[in-house]
Amino acid sequence: MVKILVVQFREDLTLQHERDCILNKVKDLDNLQFDFVSIFDDKKNILDNSKYILDKYQKIIFGGSAGLYLAKGHTGKDYKKAKFSEIKTDKLLNSILENDFPFFGACYGFQLLAKKLGADIVFDKDLAETEFADIYITVAGKKDKLFKLINSPFKAVVGHQDTAINLPKLPQLEVLCYTQKVYNHAIRYKKNIYATQFHGELTTDEFFYRLNLFPEYKKYAKGLEPQDTDKATIPLIRFLKN
Repeated sequence: MVKILVVQFREDLTLQHERDCILNKVKDLDNLQFDFVSIFDDKKNILDNSKYILDKYQKIIFGGSAGLYLAKGHTGKDYKKAKFSEIKTDKLLNSILENDFPFFGACYGFQLLAKKLGADIVFDKDLAETEFADIYITVAGKKDKLFKLINSPFKAVVGHQDTAINLPKLPQLEVLCYTQKVYNHAIRYKKNIYATQFHGELTTDEFFYRLNLFPEYKKYAKGLEPQDTDKATIPLIRFLKN
């Protein structure tokens, strides 16, 4: 049995919705056990004990968040919770990086990893995306175990106001995917540490449900005609299976 810890950064209705979306995607996979923990409801303080986590689990996922912002410039937003999320996961992320521990970050999880690796997280309206985007695979991505043999481009749900830019050129860091607006859309660090800005766990209906909960994202919306996003799920499934 492969034990997987999913770290969540949500307090609203999307907390359970994110869990349901992930479990729905893996319902046909065997021998997977998921534990979910929110940084805002970590009663046993397991996120403070990275050794315990790396000993107990074989893989870690960092989920998304529509209400936390790492970049400055958002009017009327409370940045204390975003800062708390960085502090709460700092030791765990350090251990993941040091041990090349199997990790998959999605959206906000992507931004936390990118910032830890030295990228800048900015709020730039010209880079914000809310759409079914065309995701292009880089040369490095086409050779990667999670992205190889996927046709490029493929459609994926994208919904972010903050964006990771200025990703440093580290020896073991590769950009795997990009869109026409945002270059850093999927990355791999070392051999086992992955993250995507796009949402591989969301279907069309699940995306529209999220969008109705957070209408402020609609101001960046384009291309919202329903699309087949099955290909966007493949990297996550491969991460869990391998």
